[in-house]
Amino acid sequence: MILIEAIADNQMIYLEQSYQKALRVDPTYKAAAECLAIVLTDIGTNIKLAGNTQEGIQKYFEALKIDQHYAVILSQSFSCIFPFY
Repeated sequence: MILIEAIADNQMIYLEQSYQKALRVDPTYKAAAECLAIVLTDIGTNIKLAGNTQEGIQKYFEALKIDQHYAVILSQSFSCIFPFY
């Protein structure tokens, strides 16, 4: 199970780098921005679940900078982190 999680984490990092590269080539590439926001949100959730809440939140903010449509999803995530938020 740990190996599968490690492979998944490596794939997420690879995807993050790939979408960032695509956006460097074409900053207006909306699909790449949307996918990068999804990947960053997933990475943030994995980091948060691993016990590093602050680093996970940083990934959520990175996702929001890229695609502000994730505000709804992230606000739900924050309510789990900060119940009175």
